[in-house]
Parts: sequence; structure tokens; C-alpha cells
Amino acid sequence: RRRHTRLQGDWSSDVCSSDLAVEIKPDDHKAWNNRGNALYNLGRYEDVIASFDKAVEIKPDDHKAWNNRGNALGKLGRYEDAIASYDKAVEIKPDYHDAWYRRGVALGNLGRYEEAITSYDKALQLNPSKPNTYYNLACCYGLQGNVELAIENLQRAISLRSEEHTSELQS
Repeated sequence: RRRHTRLQGDWSSDVCSSDLAVEIKPDDHKAWNNRGNALYNLGRYEDVIASFDKAVEIKPDDHKAWNNRGNALGKLGRYEDAIASYDKAVEIKPDYHDAWYRRGVALGNLGRYEEAITSYDKALQLNPSKPNTYYNLACCYGLQGNVELAIENLQRAISLRSEEHTSELQS
């Protein structure tokens, strides 16, 4: 998979465009989401949170805005707040894999490994083909001293990652 990168100036122009959009239509939650996403790519996480706060004020059932708000909070190390945002995202959309996964990351960062494992298990029920989820699950088990489950999940992560690379080479 080829990843596209953008120059920082491109993200800045996205922020300018989003600023103009919210100035013209301040009640457009999509404009606030776009602004939050552009700011995220610039690492301006406090501004990101403010943008997603505005987006969910306008459209409280926007699960992606809640999830993205959690991502910015996590970048600032505000894991409890991030978990609250992820909880809101999965309350709105219980089958939202990314929120369950990110919730697990935040819980793991707080050393709450049992809860993190529960979140990763839910994420894997929804999408069992994500190697990072198995890797993080392996880390949680390893940190709990459960070597057998750590190795089992690490092997799954490696296997899935190998399959991804083989597919990339064949395409």
C-alpha cells in the first residue's frame, strides 16, 4: 500500500479553507470535522479538540467526530477524556472498529490491561484482519505476564502483516 504524504503547507491551506467554510456556514458540522482533521495533521491538538467539540455540539450523534476528538485527546496524553470520547462513539455506533481499537490503546496507556483486552477483543470481533490490534493485545497479555497468549497474538499479528506484504508485492 502506498501512503501519500502532504507538505505541511498543503494542510495549512486545508485549515484556511475550513476556516472560511465555518465562517460562511458556522452550523455545518462537516466543515468543523474537516477543520479538525486538517489541524490534526498539523499537530495542533487543542485546536482539533475545539473543532470536534463544535462538530458534536451541532451533530451530537457524529460517531467519527467523537472518535477523532478522542484521537486528539490521546495525542495530548489525556487518556481518560479520550476514553470518554470513544465511549460516546461506540454508544452511537457499536460496530465502529476504530473507536474500540483506540479505546484499547488509551486503556493500555493507563495500565488498565484487562479493560484494554476487552476493547481489543471487541475490535477483533468487528474486524479480525488488523495486525496492530493483535500486536497491542499481545503487549497487554505480555505486560500481565501471560506469555502464552502474548505469543499467540503476536504470531497472529506477524502472520497478518506477512499476508499484507505478500498482497502488496503481488499487486
